Amino acid sequence: MPNKGDKGSVNHLAYQITSIAPPPPVSIGLPGITRPLPFTGPAMRSRPFRGLFCLILLVFTVFTAYSEDFSPLSLSLGLEISRYSLKGVSFGPVLAGEYRFSSLAAGAALGFFHDFDDYMTFEPGAFLRWFPFTRSGALIKGLYAEGRVGAALMLHDDDMKTLVMGSLGAGWRFDLGDSWYVEPNLRGGYPFLVGVGVAAGWRPKSKAARQEAAKQEAAQQEAARQEAAKQEAIRQEAARQEAARQEAARQEAARQETARQEAARQEAARQEEARQEAARQEAARQEAARQEAARQEAARQRQKAPPAEIAVPVVLPDGRQGFAFNLTVPFEPDNSALSQAATGPLRELGEMLRQYPGSSVLIQGHAALAGSEEGRQWISRERAQIVADFLIAEGIAAADRIEIQGRGALDPLASNETWDGRQQNRRVTMIILQESFAGAQSGEGSFTDGE
Repeated sequence: MPNKGDKGSVNHLAYQITSIAPPPPVSIGLPGITRPLPFTGPAMRSRPFRGLFCLILLVFTVFTAYSEDFSPLSLSLGLEISRYSLKGVSFGPVLAGEYRFSSLAAGAALGFFHDFDDYMTFEPGAFLRWFPFTRSGALIKGLYAEGRVGAALMLHDDDMKTLVMGSLGAGWRFDLGDSWYVEPNLRGGYPFLVGVGVAAGWRPKSKAARQEAAKQEAAQQEAARQEAAKQEAIRQEAARQEAARQEAARQEAARQETARQEAARQEAARQEEARQEAARQEAARQEAARQEAARQEAARQRQKAPPAEIAVPVVLPDGRQGFAFNLTVPFEPDNSALSQAATGPLRELGEMLRQYPGSSVLIQGHAALAGSEEGRQWISRERAQIVADFLIAEGIAAADRIEIQGRGALDPLASNETWDGRQQNRRVTMIILQESFAGAQSGEGSFTDGE
């Protein structure tokens, strides 16, 4: 921006219009500054300036009359700070209008700058912008390159110098919706060196577009009204259904309560009936047990079976029946030899067997749950064999009337988890087979060798 001391350096690039006396100065409204406005000084009598001003007004009028929806026309207002080639920094507003052609936009700009000291500068000009990344038919936005030509009218006191203005620049347009945008920009040229600014722009709508927008707005409002009425109807229907549902739930709750009370009454009656049935079945079971005991006692009396205090009736896995003596022969762990403690019970069993000559006897050996299954089977059979050999040696039973079995740990008397339980399970039991009683009582055969 030139200052007071730069008049001589500017004269070789500009001419002065002094032939017509200027009108009285008009205030431009800035505090402490009174300067003739560009439109009231002698510059307005310059035909190039008047033609450029009329061209800008004509372009704006045509843009407004023939703009379509949003794309062709846009208007912007910005602020720019410039460093002029002669001297000084200026700051001021810039008004611009453009018309789009595909990815190009042509327009005019009006700038007014002041260095807050000596000079005011008025810059009318025309520009051409290229948006390389804008598709055809889409809103122009993003990066652009710009070329601008025009005039720089510099006013100092009552004088005005006119310079040719030219610049190249770039900027970026950010969309803020359909109608608004903002764009920072940078340009350099003459008579200024560099300028930096930011502008806000607006895309006006055509009359048809405004009518269409109003029509769409009315349609949207009508649709919103209908939707509100529909939602209100839905709400009322939902409220009615909710009231009906609550009434149905109340009735269902009452029905369920009645059903629950009835079920409770029936359950009480069923439990009472079940209690009576259980008492009846228990009485029948006790009667059956009594009758079975009487039957078994009668059968024992008929067969002269051993009394219950020394033997109990048993059914073998193969279906045979007999009487197992309560007295057993104990053994030491991992041993099949007869101990001193086993001799007494064994002789008592021999005396019992003598009372049933001719009957067959089954000797079963048992083991505690220890070692392998094969070991338990072997030692239990060995124990049964030792007892059978003793009975034969003592003349108590004949070999052809004795049957031995090794049962391993299949028939425990007590738990194998304790030492006492395992000691009880190491034993030999004797069973008189019931099928031999008849022959034994009639004298057919004997437990002894000829006795």
